[in-house]
Amino acid sequence: MTYPLTLQLSLYADLLRVMQGIAPENVYVVVPWANFVPQTFRVADYGAFFRKARRAAEEATGAGSGEHYPEPTEHCDICRWADACQTRWRKDDHLSLVANISKSQIAELRAHAVSTTKALAQLPSPFPWKPDRGSAASFEKTRAQAHIQVSAREAGELLYDLLEVVPDTGLCRLPEPSLGDIFFDIEGDPFIGEHGLEYLFGYHYRNEAGDYVRLANWAFDRNTEKAIFERFMDFVTSRREQFPDLHIYHYAPYEPATLKRLMGRYATRESEVDRLLRGNVLVDLYTVVRNAVRASVESYSIKKLEAFYGFVRATPLREANVALTALQVALQVNDVVSVSDEIKAVVATYNDDDCRSTEALRDWLEQLRTEIIASGTAVERPAPEKDEPSEDLSESEARVAALIGALTYNVPVDVAERTAAEHGKWILAYCLDWHRREAKSNWWEYFRLGDLTSEELLDEKAGLGGPI
Repeated sequence: MTYPLTLQLSLYADLLRVMQGIAPENVYVVVPWANFVPQTFRVADYGAFFRKARRAAEEATGAGSGEHYPEPTEHCDICRWADACQTRWRKDDHLSLVANISKSQIAELRAHAVSTTKALAQLPSPFPWKPDRGSAASFEKTRAQAHIQVSAREAGELLYDLLEVVPDTGLCRLPEPSLGDIFFDIEGDPFIGEHGLEYLFGYHYRNEAGDYVRLANWAFDRNTEKAIFERFMDFVTSRREQFPDLHIYHYAPYEPATLKRLMGRYATRESEVDRLLRGNVLVDLYTVVRNAVRASVESYSIKKLEAFYGFVRATPLREANVALTALQVALQVNDVVSVSDEIKAVVATYNDDDCRSTEALRDWLEQLRTEIIASGTAVERPAPEKDEPSEDLSESEARVAALIGALTYNVPVDVAERTAAEHGKWILAYCLDWHRREAKSNWWEYFRLGDLTSEELLDEKAGLGGPI
């Protein structure tokens, strides 16, 4: 049992003790992936740990010492009091309203009597003191972000600034548009089953007639999750033969991270995923935006930026969120039959909105690029990358793939459906290429860090940037 679950169940047991006057001897967990067989946990086994953790939490928060300010947390996304807290933050002009500000920056600013967005926006440039944590450059970037947000708020209009053009960042990361380009978005939930589920692959592209083709591939179990992943990779591989210059556009790093995760989970389409990564075929427009534009938004989510390029969604976000919640709850409790066609249609339309918005954002960024070039500033395109592995590696991969296929051709995809003998065969098969697969994650991280700007490296825990 994980620490968070241990604390959660121990808290429930303690609340029952207070309510009924006697502590329960056991607590139980019932999960769909265990065929709803209750798992039993003896409360006394975790009592000392729970009491120590509760005491530490109370000491850290000063429990019982009076009112506490509703500081933003990750839980805000699902909290029923989120609207009340948002109202409070706006009334107080809370620093958390500044896009991309960090908790450590908020603490540093408060230590210097800067407690509102407007006060931060009014700080002089360059930054007036040397921060205890972080770099002056990152604080200067945050101050500039606060300034444009406050300016837009007071003017009652949207504002944006174009940032300095720096080679290999921002607009210089935009490849030449191609007729073969694909716009891609995945819907998933980490709480479905034991390891999460990517339940919808959505993407669109133009056919030979120039008309858009929109696809929504659903997965409600492990077999279909593997199938839609393979279907997407096979489609991209085939389409690249027709359009070698195509790129796959997405927003934020979820899509490439998911492709790598599914490749590892099912040990399939490894070479195809490697070629996409090696050839920089996946284009994250979030990394382009954050180094190209400073906008008067409180968050750089694509939905907050849509007003700048005039995108209108077919499905209102509130309606989409209701459908997403209903779908995910049904999948979490293994009740797929309760998912109606109407719910699926709303979620599919929401996903398609994200894909269309990604394309509209790409077009807007291309427009900004054209305007900058017209003003006399050069904006280079990224150089094409070689995506083919060596012949020796390709030959080795083919031999290993054939042997894996022979060992696992009748082994179920879902581990829960395998016998002990079948699972043994699966483990044996994937030991064949284990070391090379494990080495890939190190190289992926190496190239991810290599793509960051010097400013971004200053705030990156896994990399080094600035003076040491």
